Amino acid sequence: MELLHFAAVRLIHATLLLLGCLAVTASMPAAAQNYYDVEIVVFELLGSNASPDTPPSAATAELLPAPATAATPEQKSDSRFEPLAPDRLQLNTEFQRLRNSKAYRPLLHLAWRQQVLGPRMSVARPIMEQTPSGSFSGSLKVYTETFLHISLDLTFDVPGEGSYRLRDNKRVRSRETHFFDHPRFGVLLRITPSPPPS
Repeated sequence: MELLHFAAVRLIHATLLLLGCLAVTASMPAAAQNYYDVEIVVFELLGSNASPDTPPSAATAELLPAPATAATPEQKSDSRFEPLAPDRLQLNTEFQRLRNSKAYRPLLHLAWRQQVLGPRMSVARPIMEQTPSGSFSGSLKVYTETFLHISLDLTFDVPGEGSYRLRDNKRVRSRETHFFDHPRFGVLLRITPSPPPS
């Protein structure tokens, strides 16, 4: 009788332990739940005297309808980078201020939701866009290493001028607007925690 009682007690303890582990696991921020809304505004400085990193070439002699490295439909519909609806954008005010300024001209306003992992696992988002002033190509990588980090590599090809490259890697805070500076153009960036896909 005592043996049966002991076995029943052990079974109860094992069941409670299992339920406790499941509850803890459910409450933990799993890697799959590390989603963020990423939003950027890219603008050029009007009247800038910056020297290009690469002089003009045949590739930038004329403004083509689309850059040679334009994103394919598959890249633009990459499920890892879900475009945000207009009502979720948070840099509209900054974009309008730049538009009203005589010193700057906004060229790009991009926003998407993505999963953010460690530096080796997180995926860089390609940026390949054509604007009236030139084409942009490069990537933006968001990753976590205790804190959020941004790795930005963006080239601005301007017909008749050449190429300007902005490369930066910095630690950032979510829910704050960050600025990446170059004498020829700049980037505003904001990252906001987002719920995982349903």
